[in-house]
Amino acid sequence: MLGAVVLASKPVPAEAREERATNQSAATYTRVQIDLGAGAGLRLNNPFRLQTPLGSTPRSLSASAPYADLRALSLWGDPFAWHYGFALSFAAALQGISQQVITPALAVSRPLTDALWVQGYAGAPIVLSPDANVGLEAGVELSYWVRSGWGLYAGLVGDQYWGAATDQSWAVSIPIVAAQAGLCLQYERLQ
Repeated sequence: MLGAVVLASKPVPAEAREERATNQSAATYTRVQIDLGAGAGLRLNNPFRLQTPLGSTPRSLSASAPYADLRALSLWGDPFAWHYGFALSFAAALQGISQQVITPALAVSRPLTDALWVQGYAGAPIVLSPDANVGLEAGVELSYWVRSGWGLYAGLVGDQYWGAATDQSWAVSIPIVAAQAGLCLQYERLQ
C-alpha cells in the first residue's frame, strides 16, 4: 500500500544538493503522487481455517489473496528533507473471495538521494466487503525514480484486524504482513 519522490532523474552530488537547499531554504515543496501496484501477504494467525493454510493449526501461517492497490498521496514540506501529508488507498482482492478495502492514512517521506526515496505511512484500513471491519496498518516503501515524474516502488505492510469469535476464543486477532510493488507517478511543485 506505498511510493516516494525525486526532484531529478539522475543523482546530484551532495555539495550541489546542499547549495541548492541553502538557496531555497524558504521554499515549500508540494507533491501529489499516484501509486498503482500489486501485493500478496501472509496471515500470521488462521483462526477461521481459510483455504490457503501453510500449517496444520489455527496459529499456522496462511497466504492472503493477491491484491491490487491504488493509492493517492498529497505531501508538503522542505524540498530536501521531510514531507508530511495524507494518503488514501483502495485495494481489491484479485482472486478468491471478493474483498475491497479503503485506507485513509498519514504519510511521511524523505529523499535518500535524488533518485531514491523512503516513505512511511500509518492508517486505518476499512474493509468494505465481504464483512465490514476496521483495522490498523503501517507500511514502509522505497521508491526509485527512473525519470522525474515516474518511478518504481517496493514496500512492506503490516495490518492488524480483529474478528468474530471462534470455538476457541471470544475474539480473534488476525495480523497480516504483505509485500507489494508497482509503478508510481507524481506531480511536484516548488513554491
